[in-house]
Amino acid sequence: MKTLTVHECVDHIQITQEDKLYSITRDDAEELDAYFKSRYPNKEYLQWSRDQVSFLNVVGYIQLTNVAIEILPKVNISGDLKHARSMLLHMLERSAFLQVSYSHVAHLDISDNNLYEIYASLFASLLEKELRSGLQSQYVEHEDNKFILKGSLVIKEQLKNKMQRNNKVYCKYEEFTANHLLNQILKAAIHVALPNIRNTNTIKKLKKCSLVMAEIELIPVHTDQLKNLRFNRTNQRFEPCLLLAKLFLEQQTTNMASGVQKGYSILFPMEELFEQYIAVMLKRIIPTYKVHIQHRKYRLLLNEQRNTAVYPLLPDVVIEIDGKEQVVIDTKWKRIKSGVHRHRVKREDLFQMYAYANRYEDVSHTILVYPYNEFLIGNAGEILESWLIEGAPTKRIQMCSIDLSSEKTVRNSLLAMLHELNILPSSCIWQEKNAEFGNYFVHSLARLKFHNFNGGKEHAEGDSSLL
Repeated sequence: MKTLTVHECVDHIQITQEDKLYSITRDDAEELDAYFKSRYPNKEYLQWSRDQVSFLNVVGYIQLTNVAIEILPKVNISGDLKHARSMLLHMLERSAFLQVSYSHVAHLDISDNNLYEIYASLFASLLEKELRSGLQSQYVEHEDNKFILKGSLVIKEQLKNKMQRNNKVYCKYEEFTANHLLNQILKAAIHVALPNIRNTNTIKKLKKCSLVMAEIELIPVHTDQLKNLRFNRTNQRFEPCLLLAKLFLEQQTTNMASGVQKGYSILFPMEELFEQYIAVMLKRIIPTYKVHIQHRKYRLLLNEQRNTAVYPLLPDVVIEIDGKEQVVIDTKWKRIKSGVHRHRVKREDLFQMYAYANRYEDVSHTILVYPYNEFLIGNAGEILESWLIEGAPTKRIQMCSIDLSSEKTVRNSLLAMLHELNILPSSCIWQEKNAEFGNYFVHSLARLKFHNFNGGKEHAEGDSSLL
Protein backbone atom coordinates (compact mmCIF):
# COMPACT_ATOMS: atom_id res chain seq x y z
CA MET A 1 0.00 0.00 0.00
CA LYS A 2 1.37 3.41 -0.93
CA THR A 3 1.74 6.22 1.61
CA LEU A 4 1.45 9.90 0.70
CA THR A 5 3.00 12.53 2.99
CA VAL A 6 1.67 16.10 2.88
CA HIS A 7 1.95 19.26 4.93
CA GLU A 8 -1.26 20.47 6.48
CA CYS A 9 -2.73 23.59 4.84
CA VAL A 10 0.15 23.89 2.33
CA ASP A 11 0.26 20.78 0.13
CA HIS A 12 -2.45 19.41 -2.17
CA ILE A 13 -3.15 15.83 -3.22
CA GLN A 14 -4.10 15.34 -6.85
CA ILE A 15 -7.25 13.34 -7.66
CA THR A 16 -6.95 11.27 -10.85
CA GLN A 17 -9.05 8.71 -12.69
CA GLU A 18 -6.29 6.10 -12.60
CA ASP A 19 -4.06 5.19 -9.68
CA LYS A 20 -0.75 7.09 -9.84
CA LEU A 21 2.24 7.28 -7.52
CA TYR A 22 1.55 10.72 -6.02
CA SER A 23 -2.23 10.94 -6.32
CA ILE A 24 -5.44 9.32 -5.13
CA THR A 25 -8.25 7.98 -7.27
CA ARG A 26 -11.81 9.32 -7.23
CA ASP A 27 -12.88 6.22 -5.26
CA ASP A 28 -10.20 7.03 -2.67
CA ALA A 29 -11.42 10.63 -2.54
CA GLU A 30 -15.02 9.53 -1.96
CA GLU A 31 -13.91 7.17 0.82
CA LEU A 32 -11.85 9.98 2.41
CA ASP A 33 -14.79 12.37 2.25
CA ALA A 34 -17.19 9.81 3.73
CA TYR A 35 -14.77 9.05 6.56
CA PHE A 36 -14.39 12.69 7.64
CA LYS A 37 -18.13 13.39 7.31
CA SER A 38 -18.98 10.43 9.54
CA ARG A 39 -16.27 11.00 12.13
CA TYR A 40 -16.02 14.82 12.16
CA PRO A 41 -19.43 16.07 10.95
CA ASN A 42 -18.99 19.57 12.43
CA LYS A 43 -15.38 20.12 11.33
CA GLU A 44 -14.04 21.33 8.01
CA TYR A 45 -10.76 19.45 7.89
CA LEU A 46 -10.86 18.92 4.12
CA GLN A 47 -10.67 21.56 1.41
CA TRP A 48 -11.77 20.35 -1.99
CA SER A 49 -11.24 21.72 -5.46
CA ARG A 50 -12.07 20.08 -8.76
CA ASP A 51 -9.06 17.75 -8.89
CA GLN A 52 -7.35 18.39 -5.55
CA VAL A 53 -7.81 17.97 -1.82
CA SER A 54 -5.86 19.49 1.06
CA PHE A 55 -6.06 19.13 4.85
CA LEU A 56 -6.79 22.05 7.19
CA ASN A 57 -6.09 22.26 10.92
CA VAL A 58 -5.50 18.53 11.40
CA VAL A 59 -2.34 16.40 11.55
CA GLY A 60 -1.67 12.70 11.92
CA TYR A 61 -2.20 9.57 9.89
CA ILE A 62 -5.17 8.06 8.06
CA GLN A 63 -5.36 4.77 6.22
CA LEU A 64 -8.03 4.04 3.66
CA THR A 65 -8.65 0.83 1.75
CA ASN A 66 -5.98 1.44 -0.89
CA VAL A 67 -3.87 4.38 0.31
CA ALA A 68 -2.44 5.83 3.53
CA ILE A 69 -1.96 9.56 4.08
CA GLU A 70 0.45 11.14 6.58
CA ILE A 71 -0.36 14.76 7.46
CA LEU A 72 2.41 16.86 9.03
CA PRO A 73 2.42 20.47 10.27
CA LYS A 74 4.47 23.05 8.38
CA VAL A 75 6.71 23.97 11.31
CA ASN A 76 9.77 25.20 9.42
CA ILE A 77 10.50 26.98 6.16
CA SER A 78 12.53 24.15 4.63
CA GLY A 79 9.63 21.68 4.82
CA ASP A 80 11.93 18.83 5.93
CA LEU A 81 9.75 15.78 6.70
CA LYS A 82 12.00 14.27 9.37
CA HIS A 83 12.15 17.59 11.18
CA ALA A 84 8.36 18.04 10.96
CA ARG A 85 7.75 14.56 12.44
CA SER A 86 10.24 15.18 15.25
CA MET A 87 8.72 18.55 16.17
CA LEU A 88 5.18 17.18 16.00
CA LEU A 89 6.09 14.39 18.42
CA HIS A 90 7.71 16.95 20.71
CA MET A 91 4.56 19.12 20.67
CA LEU A 92 2.33 16.10 21.32
CA GLU A 93 4.48 15.02 24.27
CA ARG A 94 4.79 18.49 25.82
CA SER A 95 1.05 19.09 25.44
CA ALA A 96 0.13 15.66 26.89
CA PHE A 97 -1.67 14.65 23.68
CA LEU A 98 0.82 11.78 23.58
CA GLN A 99 1.24 10.87 27.23
CA VAL A 100 4.64 9.24 27.18
CA SER A 101 8.05 10.58 28.08
CA TYR A 102 9.87 12.35 25.26
CA SER A 103 12.94 10.30 26.17
CA HIS A 104 11.04 7.27 24.84
CA VAL A 105 10.53 9.07 21.52
CA ALA A 106 14.00 10.58 21.17
CA HIS A 107 15.80 7.32 20.34
CA LEU A 108 13.40 6.31 17.55
CA ASP A 109 14.52 6.34 13.93
CA ILE A 110 11.99 8.66 12.29
CA SER A 111 13.83 9.49 9.08
CA ASP A 112 11.93 7.09 6.79
CA ASN A 113 9.02 6.10 9.03
CA ASN A 114 5.59 7.70 8.88
CA LEU A 115 3.70 8.66 12.03
CA TYR A 116 1.88 5.35 12.25
CA GLU A 117 5.17 3.44 12.12
CA ILE A 118 6.59 5.73 14.82
CA TYR A 119 3.62 5.18 17.14
CA ALA A 120 3.78 1.43 16.51
CA SER A 121 7.53 1.36 17.20
CA LEU A 122 7.05 3.27 20.44
CA PHE A 123 4.18 0.97 21.49
CA ALA A 124 6.23 -2.15 20.68
CA SER A 125 9.29 -0.92 22.59
CA LEU A 126 7.34 0.06 25.72
CA LEU A 127 5.26 -3.12 25.75
CA GLU A 128 8.27 -5.38 25.20
CA LYS A 129 10.07 -3.66 28.07
CA GLU A 130 7.18 -4.17 30.50
CA LEU A 131 6.54 -7.77 29.46
CA ARG A 132 10.12 -8.63 30.41
CA SER A 133 8.90 -8.24 34.00
CA GLY A 134 6.02 -10.60 33.25
CA LEU A 135 2.32 -10.33 32.48
CA GLN A 136 0.25 -8.47 35.03
CA SER A 137 -2.31 -10.73 36.74
CA GLN A 138 -5.26 -9.73 38.87
CA TYR A 139 -8.42 -11.14 40.46
CA VAL A 140 -11.30 -11.31 37.99
CA GLU A 141 -14.87 -12.03 39.07
CA HIS A 142 -16.72 -14.84 37.27
CA GLU A 143 -20.24 -16.25 37.35
CA ASP A 144 -20.71 -19.71 35.89
CA ASN A 145 -22.20 -23.17 36.31
CA LYS A 146 -19.75 -25.56 37.97
CA PHE A 147 -19.88 -29.24 38.94
CA ILE A 148 -18.76 -28.33 42.44
CA LEU A 149 -19.32 -25.20 44.53
CA LYS A 150 -16.64 -22.58 43.97
CA GLY A 151 -16.82 -19.27 45.80
CA SER A 152 -20.42 -18.38 46.70
CA LEU A 153 -23.75 -19.74 45.50
CA VAL A 154 -26.00 -17.43 43.43
CA ILE A 155 -29.46 -18.42 44.70
CA LYS A 156 -31.53 -16.83 41.93
CA GLU A 157 -29.59 -18.51 39.14
CA GLN A 158 -29.41 -21.81 41.04
CA LEU A 159 -33.21 -21.92 41.27
CA LYS A 160 -33.27 -21.72 37.48
CA ASN A 161 -30.90 -24.69 37.38
CA LYS A 162 -33.30 -26.70 39.58
CA MET A 163 -36.27 -25.82 37.38
CA GLN A 164 -34.30 -26.91 34.30
CA ARG A 165 -33.02 -30.02 36.12
CA ASN A 166 -29.44 -28.85 35.64
CA ASN A 167 -27.15 -30.70 38.05
CA LYS A 168 -24.48 -27.99 37.99
CA VAL A 169 -24.04 -25.34 40.69
CA TYR A 170 -24.25 -21.66 39.71
CA CYS A 171 -21.34 -19.93 41.47
CA LYS A 172 -19.80 -16.49 41.80
CA TYR A 173 -16.06 -16.64 42.35
CA GLU A 174 -12.80 -14.76 41.79
CA GLU A 175 -9.88 -16.11 39.81
CA PHE A 176 -6.30 -14.80 39.77
CA THR A 177 -5.49 -14.65 36.08
CA ALA A 178 -3.63 -12.74 33.38
CA ASN A 179 -6.65 -13.01 31.08
CA HIS A 180 -8.25 -9.71 32.08
CA LEU A 181 -9.36 -6.55 30.26
CA LEU A 182 -6.05 -4.64 30.32
CA ASN A 183 -4.10 -7.49 28.72
CA GLN A 184 -6.95 -8.16 26.29
CA ILE A 185 -6.84 -4.53 25.14
CA LEU A 186 -3.07 -4.65 24.65
CA LYS A 187 -3.36 -7.87 22.64
CA ALA A 188 -6.15 -6.36 20.53
CA ALA A 189 -3.90 -3.37 19.77
CA ILE A 190 -1.13 -5.72 18.61
CA HIS A 191 -3.67 -7.51 16.39
CA VAL A 192 -4.81 -4.22 14.82
CA ALA A 193 -1.34 -2.73 14.35
CA LEU A 194 0.62 -5.72 13.00
CA PRO A 195 -0.93 -6.00 9.50
CA ASN A 196 -0.21 -2.33 8.78
CA ILE A 197 3.46 -2.12 9.80
CA ARG A 198 6.44 -2.42 7.44
CA ASN A 199 9.32 -1.90 9.85
CA THR A 200 10.85 -5.33 10.46
CA ASN A 201 12.17 -4.47 13.91
CA THR A 202 8.73 -3.32 15.08
CA ILE A 203 7.09 -6.42 13.60
CA LYS A 204 9.60 -8.64 15.39
CA LYS A 205 8.92 -6.94 18.75
CA LEU A 206 5.13 -7.10 18.40
CA LYS A 207 5.22 -10.78 17.40
CA LYS A 208 7.38 -11.47 20.44
CA CYS A 209 4.86 -9.66 22.64
CA SER A 210 2.00 -11.57 21.01
CA LEU A 211 3.77 -14.85 21.78
CA VAL A 212 4.12 -13.89 25.46
CA MET A 213 0.38 -13.06 25.47
CA ALA A 214 -0.63 -16.28 23.68
CA GLU A 215 -3.02 -17.35 26.47
CA ILE A 216 -4.79 -13.96 26.53
CA GLU A 217 -8.20 -14.00 24.86
CA LEU A 218 -8.54 -11.84 21.73
CA ILE A 219 -11.78 -9.87 22.09
CA PRO A 220 -13.45 -6.99 20.21
CA VAL A 221 -12.74 -3.85 22.23
CA HIS A 222 -15.40 -1.16 22.59
CA THR A 223 -14.94 2.53 23.37
CA ASP A 224 -16.59 2.31 26.78
CA GLN A 225 -14.14 -0.41 27.82
CA LEU A 226 -11.21 1.89 26.99
CA LYS A 227 -12.74 4.74 28.96
CA ASN A 228 -13.66 2.73 32.04
CA LEU A 229 -10.32 1.00 32.58
CA ARG A 230 -8.70 2.14 35.83
CA PHE A 231 -5.11 1.92 37.02
CA ASN A 232 -3.65 1.13 40.43
CA ARG A 233 -0.18 0.51 41.82
CA THR A 234 -0.13 -3.06 40.46
CA ASN A 235 -0.83 -2.22 36.81
CA GLN A 236 0.43 1.39 36.65
CA ARG A 237 3.52 0.37 34.67
CA PHE A 238 1.33 -0.52 31.66
CA GLU A 239 -0.40 2.90 31.46
CA PRO A 240 1.89 4.35 28.71
CA CYS A 241 1.33 1.18 26.68
CA LEU A 242 -2.44 1.47 27.06
CA LEU A 243 -2.46 5.14 26.03
CA LEU A 244 -0.72 4.17 22.79
CA ALA A 245 -2.98 1.14 22.36
CA LYS A 246 -5.96 3.51 22.48
CA LEU A 247 -4.56 5.36 19.47
CA PHE A 248 -4.82 2.18 17.41
CA LEU A 249 -8.16 0.96 18.75
CA GLU A 250 -10.24 4.14 19.08
CA GLN A 251 -9.71 5.36 15.52
CA GLN A 252 -10.81 2.29 13.60
CA THR A 253 -13.60 2.61 11.06
CA THR A 254 -15.69 -0.35 9.98
CA ASN A 255 -18.09 -1.18 7.25
CA MET A 256 -21.33 -1.33 9.25
CA ALA A 257 -22.94 -3.86 6.93
CA SER A 258 -20.14 -6.40 6.91
CA GLY A 259 -18.21 -5.52 10.07
CA VAL A 260 -14.99 -5.62 8.04
CA GLN A 261 -12.34 -3.09 9.01
CA LYS A 262 -12.06 -0.49 6.23
CA GLY A 263 -9.60 2.02 7.66
CA TYR A 264 -8.37 3.87 10.68
CA SER A 265 -6.71 7.11 11.66
CA ILE A 266 -4.64 8.76 14.35
CA LEU A 267 -5.50 12.45 14.01
CA PHE A 268 -4.95 15.51 16.19
CA PRO A 269 -6.65 18.91 15.82
CA MET A 270 -3.82 21.35 15.18
CA GLU A 271 -5.62 24.36 16.67
CA GLU A 272 -5.98 22.61 20.04
CA LEU A 273 -2.43 21.23 19.92
CA PHE A 274 -0.90 24.64 19.15
CA GLU A 275 -2.95 26.31 21.89
CA GLN A 276 -1.99 23.76 24.52
CA TYR A 277 1.67 23.69 23.47
CA ILE A 278 2.12 27.47 23.71
CA ALA A 279 0.40 27.53 27.10
CA VAL A 280 2.59 24.74 28.47
CA MET A 281 5.77 26.36 27.15
CA LEU A 282 4.82 29.69 28.76
CA LYS A 283 4.36 27.91 32.08
CA ARG A 284 7.85 26.44 31.76
CA ILE A 285 9.44 29.76 30.77
CA ILE A 286 7.85 32.05 33.38
CA PRO A 287 7.24 29.89 36.48
CA THR A 288 7.24 32.99 38.71
CA TYR A 289 3.98 34.18 37.10
CA LYS A 290 0.59 32.45 37.17
CA VAL A 291 -0.28 31.18 33.72
CA HIS A 292 -3.96 30.24 33.41
CA ILE A 293 -5.02 27.94 30.58
CA GLN A 294 -8.59 28.26 29.27
CA HIS A 295 -9.46 30.99 31.79
CA ARG A 296 -13.15 30.82 32.75
CA LYS A 297 -13.53 33.73 35.16
CA TYR A 298 -15.70 36.17 33.18
CA ARG A 299 -18.82 36.28 31.01
CA LEU A 300 -19.55 38.78 28.27
CA LEU A 301 -23.22 39.46 29.14
CA LEU A 302 -25.70 39.03 32.01
CA ASN A 303 -29.36 38.24 31.33
CA GLU A 304 -31.38 40.85 33.27
CA GLN A 305 -34.56 38.78 33.62
CA ARG A 306 -32.90 35.51 34.66
CA ASN A 307 -29.73 37.00 36.18
CA THR A 308 -27.71 34.34 34.35
CA ALA A 309 -24.40 34.70 32.56
CA VAL A 310 -24.35 34.63 28.76
CA TYR A 311 -21.40 33.99 26.42
CA PRO A 312 -18.52 32.83 28.62
CA LEU A 313 -15.17 34.38 27.73
CA LEU A 314 -12.56 31.67 27.29
CA PRO A 315 -9.13 33.07 26.37
CA ASP A 316 -6.46 30.45 25.72
CA VAL A 317 -3.91 31.92 28.13
CA VAL A 318 -4.08 34.59 30.84
CA ILE A 319 -0.88 35.71 32.57
CA GLU A 320 -1.38 36.92 36.13
CA ILE A 321 1.34 39.15 37.60
CA ASP A 322 1.31 40.29 41.25
CA GLY A 323 -2.29 39.13 41.67
CA LYS A 324 -3.56 40.98 38.59
CA GLU A 325 -4.50 39.57 35.17
CA GLN A 326 -2.29 41.63 32.89
CA VAL A 327 -1.90 39.73 29.60
CA VAL A 328 -4.43 37.79 27.52
CA ILE A 329 -3.14 35.52 24.74
CA ASP A 330 -5.21 33.79 22.10
CA THR A 331 -3.49 31.36 19.72
CA LYS A 332 -4.54 31.04 16.08
CA TRP A 333 -3.31 28.21 13.87
CA LYS A 334 -3.54 30.29 10.68
CA ARG A 335 -1.09 31.48 8.05
CA ILE A 336 -0.63 35.24 8.13
CA LYS A 337 1.38 37.31 5.65
CA SER A 338 3.35 40.55 5.72
CA GLY A 339 2.58 43.20 3.12
CA VAL A 340 -1.18 42.63 3.12
CA HIS A 341 -3.93 44.40 5.04
CA ARG A 342 -3.67 43.62 8.79
CA HIS A 343 -1.45 40.61 7.98
CA ARG A 344 -4.69 38.78 7.03
CA VAL A 345 -5.97 38.90 10.61
CA LYS A 346 -9.70 38.21 10.55
CA ARG A 347 -12.04 40.90 11.80
CA GLU A 348 -13.87 38.50 14.13
CA ASP A 349 -10.54 37.69 15.82
CA LEU A 350 -10.02 41.39 16.55
CA PHE A 351 -13.57 41.67 17.93
CA GLN A 352 -12.83 38.68 20.16
CA MET A 353 -9.67 40.34 21.52
CA TYR A 354 -11.61 43.61 21.98
CA ALA A 355 -14.09 41.74 24.22
CA TYR A 356 -11.22 40.33 26.30
CA ALA A 357 -9.54 43.74 26.63
CA ASN A 358 -12.73 45.40 27.84
CA ARG A 359 -13.82 42.68 30.27
CA TYR A 360 -10.37 42.17 31.87
CA GLU A 361 -9.93 45.51 33.64
CA ASP A 362 -6.21 45.21 34.49
CA VAL A 363 -5.15 43.77 31.13
CA SER A 364 -3.06 46.12 29.03
CA HIS A 365 -1.98 43.62 26.32
CA THR A 366 -4.23 41.25 24.39
CA ILE A 367 -2.14 39.28 21.92
CA LEU A 368 -2.93 37.12 18.92
CA VAL A 369 -0.21 34.48 18.51
CA TYR A 370 0.35 32.78 15.13
CA PRO A 371 2.89 30.25 13.86
CA TYR A 372 5.83 31.85 12.07
CA ASN A 373 6.05 31.24 8.31
CA GLU A 374 8.15 32.23 5.30
CA PHE A 375 5.78 35.05 4.31
CA LEU A 376 6.49 37.13 7.41
CA ILE A 377 9.02 39.95 7.55
CA GLY A 378 11.04 40.30 10.74
CA ASN A 379 11.91 37.93 13.54
CA ALA A 380 9.62 35.55 15.41
CA GLY A 381 8.46 36.97 18.74
CA GLU A 382 8.45 40.57 17.49
CA ILE A 383 5.18 42.50 17.63
CA LEU A 384 3.98 42.52 14.01
CA GLU A 385 1.14 45.01 14.50
CA SER A 386 -0.30 46.87 17.46
CA TRP A 387 -3.64 48.66 17.76
CA LEU A 388 -4.72 51.03 20.55
CA ILE A 389 -8.31 50.71 21.72
CA GLU A 390 -10.09 54.01 21.23
CA GLY A 391 -11.05 55.54 24.56
CA ALA A 392 -8.68 53.24 26.45
CA PRO A 393 -5.13 54.44 25.67
CA THR A 394 -3.49 51.92 28.01
CA LYS A 395 -5.02 48.90 26.28
CA ARG A 396 -3.61 47.35 23.11
CA ILE A 397 -4.46 44.53 20.73
CA GLN A 398 -1.25 43.10 19.30
CA MET A 399 -0.08 40.21 17.19
CA CYS A 400 3.13 38.20 16.94
CA SER A 401 4.41 34.89 15.59
CA ILE A 402 6.23 31.94 17.19
CA ASP A 403 8.94 29.96 15.38
CA LEU A 404 8.09 26.25 15.76
CA SER A 405 11.33 24.95 14.21
CA SER A 406 12.52 23.58 17.57
CA GLU A 407 11.89 23.87 21.28
CA LYS A 408 14.77 26.36 21.45
CA THR A 409 13.26 28.65 18.78
CA VAL A 410 9.86 28.44 20.50
CA ARG A 411 11.43 29.45 23.81
CA ASN A 412 13.38 32.30 22.20
CA SER A 413 10.26 33.54 20.37
CA LEU A 414 8.19 33.59 23.56
CA LEU A 415 11.00 35.33 25.50
CA ALA A 416 11.25 37.95 22.74
CA MET A 417 7.49 38.51 22.89
CA LEU A 418 7.52 38.92 26.68
CA HIS A 419 10.52 41.25 26.40
CA GLU A 420 8.68 43.49 23.91
CA LEU A 421 5.70 43.60 26.27
CA ASN A 422 8.09 44.64 29.07
CA ILE A 423 6.86 41.87 31.36
CA LEU A 424 9.85 39.52 31.22
CA PRO A 425 10.68 38.36 34.80
CA SER A 426 14.11 39.36 36.10
CA SER A 427 14.99 35.66 36.53
CA CYS A 428 14.44 35.10 32.79
CA ILE A 429 16.54 38.15 31.90
CA TRP A 430 19.38 36.81 34.07
CA GLN A 431 19.09 33.37 32.44
CA GLU A 432 19.20 34.93 28.98
CA LYS A 433 22.32 36.96 29.76
CA ASN A 434 23.93 33.98 31.45
CA ALA A 435 23.18 31.80 28.43
CA GLU A 436 24.62 34.45 26.08
CA PHE A 437 27.83 34.62 28.16
CA GLY A 438 28.06 30.81 28.22
CA ASN A 439 27.65 30.61 24.44
CA TYR A 440 30.29 33.33 23.95
CA PHE A 441 32.72 31.54 26.29
CA VAL A 442 32.31 28.13 24.57
CA HIS A 443 32.53 29.71 21.12
CA SER A 444 35.69 31.61 22.05
CA LEU A 445 37.30 28.55 23.60
CA ALA A 446 36.59 26.48 20.51
CA ARG A 447 38.32 29.04 18.31
CA LEU A 448 41.53 29.16 20.30
CA LYS A 449 44.62 27.53 18.81
CA PHE A 450 46.61 25.63 21.35
CA HIS A 451 50.23 24.86 20.63
CA ASN A 452 51.26 21.22 20.85
CA PHE A 453 54.59 21.43 22.66
CA ASN A 454 55.51 17.83 21.90
CA GLY A 455 55.16 18.05 18.14
CA GLY A 456 55.25 21.79 17.69
CA LYS A 457 51.84 21.63 15.95
CA GLU A 458 48.64 23.47 16.59
CA HIS A 459 45.26 21.90 17.20
CA ALA A 460 42.74 22.51 14.47
CA GLU A 461 40.42 25.44 15.03
CA GLY A 462 37.27 24.28 16.80
CA ASP A 463 38.75 20.87 17.76
CA SER A 464 36.21 19.21 20.05
CA SER A 465 39.02 17.64 22.09
CA LEU A 466 39.71 21.06 23.56
CA LEU A 467 36.27 21.02 25.15
